[in-house]
Formats: sequence, C-alpha cells, structure tokens
Amino acid sequence: MPINRIGGRKMLNRIIKNIGLLMCCSVMLITPAVTANAAVEEKTASGTPSVKVHFLTLRGADTDAIVLEATDADGTKHFGMVDAADDTNVPPGGASTPGYEDEVNEYLTKLNVNHDNFEFFIGTHAHSDHIGGADEVIRAFHPQKVYIKPYSDDNVLSANRKWDNAYVYADTIKAAQDTNAKLITKLTPVDNGEFKLGESADIELFNFEYDPNEKFYDINSASIITKMSVFGRKVLLTGDMNTYTTSNVEDDVYGLESALIRMNLVKDIDIYKLAHHGIAGSNSKAMLDEANPKYIVQTGYLGNIPNATMAQINQKVGSKFYSTSSYYNLLSAIVFTINTDGSIETNIPKFTPGFVTTPRGTQYADSNGALIYNQWILTGNKWYYFGANGLMQRGWVYFENRWYYLNADGTMKTGWLLDSGRWYYLYEDGNTDRAPVGSMKTGWLLNGNRWYYLNEEGNTDGAPVGSMKTSWLLWKGKWYYLNPEGNADGAPVGSMKTGWLSYYGNWYYLLSNGEMVTGTVTIDGKRYTFNSDGKLIS
Repeated sequence: MPINRIGGRKMLNRIIKNIGLLMCCSVMLITPAVTANAAVEEKTASGTPSVKVHFLTLRGADTDAIVLEATDADGTKHFGMVDAADDTNVPPGGASTPGYEDEVNEYLTKLNVNHDNFEFFIGTHAHSDHIGGADEVIRAFHPQKVYIKPYSDDNVLSANRKWDNAYVYADTIKAAQDTNAKLITKLTPVDNGEFKLGESADIELFNFEYDPNEKFYDINSASIITKMSVFGRKVLLTGDMNTYTTSNVEDDVYGLESALIRMNLVKDIDIYKLAHHGIAGSNSKAMLDEANPKYIVQTGYLGNIPNATMAQINQKVGSKFYSTSSYYNLLSAIVFTINTDGSIETNIPKFTPGFVTTPRGTQYADSNGALIYNQWILTGNKWYYFGANGLMQRGWVYFENRWYYLNADGTMKTGWLLDSGRWYYLYEDGNTDRAPVGSMKTGWLLNGNRWYYLNEEGNTDGAPVGSMKTSWLLWKGKWYYLNPEGNADGAPVGSMKTGWLSYYGNWYYLLSNGEMVTGTVTIDGKRYTFNSDGKLIS
C-alpha cells in the first residue's frame, strides 16, 4: 500500500516495551529452546529436519502470502503463515479488486495444511493486500492461533488511507472467532510474542503493542515484524515496515526501521523480505546495511524499487535477489529450505547462461544460471538491456537519467534514429562528449561536418526531448535556422543553415557560426542593413 509515516519516540518506546515483555515473560522458555535444538541435532541421524519459507508469487502482484513450514526429525510437519494476500471481497459499494484466495487456498491444500498442523496465522496489519484473504484461509484451514493487532480507523490520520481496512480487519476477527481459533490481539505472559514452530524454529514478533491513542499517517506503520531463527540462520518478514514518521510529531522522530536498528533486533539477517513491496519509504540504506542479508525477496512489482535501493541490493546479494513478479509464470512460490547444517537452498530454476526463453518472454541468465534484472549485457559485440521485469527491452528505455533505444531484436541503437516521424541521435562509441554509448544526445551536435540541434528539456515548442529541431531556433538570445525537409539547398534535414536564406519572401543572413545577423553588416564587400527581426531592409 502507499508510503506511510510514523511517530518515532512513541514507536521506539513501544518496541522497547514489547521487547521488555518478551524478555521478562520468556525466561522459562529460553532453556527449553536450547534443549530442543540439541534434541534435533541428536535426531538428525534418523531424520532430516528442515524449515521452509514459501513466498507465494500470486501473479507478481503487490501482495503478501508467506507460509512457514517446519519438519521435525521424525517427519512431523508444522505450519505457520504470515499474511494471506488480497481477495475479491469488498465492502458494499466498494471497487472490485484482484483476488488471490483461490491460489492461496490451493497452495495450502497441496501442502496438506490442516487444523492439526496449522499452528498460527499472523496478520501483519489491516490492509487488504495483506489480510484481505485471511478470513478465507482461517475458515478453510482453521489455524490454532491468530495473531493480529487491534485496528480502528480512528488510528489513521489520513482519510485517504483508511480504504477497506476496518472491513478486512472485522472479517479476519470474525473468522477467527467462528472457527474457535485462539485470537491474540495483545501480548500476555502466556502469549508473549516468542514461540516455536516445530522443534527447531524460534519465532519472535516485534511491534505488536497497540496504543488506541496513537495516530498514524498510514497503518503500514503498525506492521507486525516476524523474525524466525533456525539452524543458525535468521529470516525477517517485514510486512510494510517503513522509515517514515507522522507529519505532526513534536518530539524526536524515528521510523520503525530505525527503532529496530537501535534495538539491535535486525542485524545479520539471512533471508530478508523487502518491506512494503520495495516501495520508496522503506528499506533504507541503513536498514539494508544493518540486516546485511544473504538473500532478498520482493513480494511485488520490480518497478517499485528505487534505483538507489536496487543498486544497493545488487551490491549486497547480486543474483540472490528474487522478486515474485519475475517468477510467477515459473513458480507458484519462491521457496527457501534451511537445513540443519545452516545451508540454504532455493527452488529457483537454474538456466544455461545466455539468452533464455521463458513463459514470460526473452530473458538472460548470468554465469550462475540466475536470471538478471535491470542490467545491460554485452554479447556478440552488441548491447542489450533486461529491465525491472527481467525481460529483454525494446524501444525507448530510461536508465540512470539517460534515454536509450533498443531495436526490435533488442540490440542497442546508435547514430541517427527516425522514430514516429522525428529524428534523434544516440551517441556512438568514442564520442567527444564521453557520453555512454547509445544514450540520447540533446543540444548541439556536430555530425559529418554539419551542426544539428536536438531539443532539450523544457523547449518552448513542447517537442519531445532529444528530437531534432528544424526551422528557427532561439538559443541563448541568438537566432539560428535548421534546414527543414525538402529545403531548396538539398541540405540534410535539421542541419544548421549558413549564408543567405529566403524565408516567406524575406531575406536573412546567417553567419558561419549560424547566428542570424541584425543591423548593418558587410557581406562579400557590400553593406547590407537588417532590421531587429533579421529581415533585409537595404
């Protein structure tokens, strides 16, 4: 859902109180947790314990449905779930929305999820792209416990951010009550936000406390954060966690991300879910540096991710970044398996390096067999670009503040380009401007001993940036003339005119540098006078 803001000191205090509650109420749980892990190691010889994290791909939409699966040494399976994606149900009079309840329920059915092994469901916050389908999941599979914070529209400052929050929250609560699930809306010494999944996985919930008087710009700020620790590895499921604060906080302000960092709760994460589907306002540089993940998963459209964040992701994990929008035609879910030795496996298919034809189109696999995104590839002395969706791009592409053009076969265009009746110029290799090869030129261009002008941004004609200018040009207070198509001189279209020019019955004169003359000048030994508009008078 859209970008959100939160109150910082209150947020930090709330998290401190949450963690204090966890610590004071979990003393009796700490020792058994260590013992249980030791027991798993003893059973390894007779079984293969593991924990899986399933990120459902769901047509690549901006929506979350994450299944946690723990297998004990004796083969017993345990399931938990964080969010259940959007559904098609809307309040009376509400606009229709895409629904994923059928896909979610089908996936859970294939995993053989049922009341006996479905230990908990966590609804991170009251947005339909997270809990819209929660009531369907709860009614169909009967989780033993449902964790969800209280919600009221009174907590949301912006009227435009209330959407159907109250509706999906009420549906979730009623489903839990109707199925006799243990409904946990407040941490207690018994249900304290720290528990196990199976023999091996330790679950911690952060940011669970609810203050009925606290106001949020957007309820994203109240997202429950789930951390799972297992076999020496850590998984962080971030909901729509953010870096933003409310606009009217009077004291010191810190976003939820900053609060978690200050509490040392998110250091050295192995599998990190990008918060808020990768949208700006979450996943700050500080957060990604602190988490320092080995794998990153995005639940949503790749184009959400700001360029600076994408660059940091590439630097940190390279090809170990996976987006549900890139794999929804290939996989029902992106699945990580964490083994007892701490090794992590994925179900991401490995491809032969090079061009790959997938159900989504033409893509490219790197030397590790992983599909690439937002990258240029040089192969066969030709450049190709694979965009945020992983597909080979064609036509105009905007990359790092420059425009490029890819031919129908995906190869980068250089030199002159005629597109939709307008000429453009794409830099060639070795250009004197030292501009990136293939990037679009603007301003003056010297090409083949002739000058041309390519429209710059904000031109008075309203012409597309980079398109060739013809006819009169006012540039830095001087007038120039660029030859139109079919000019009497037979000069190249757009080339700068010099010398005498006959234009609509009037004569003008343009110097060797293209400037139109005014006043009295001597040309070829004769004196001529031109008015202030450049027209010849005598």
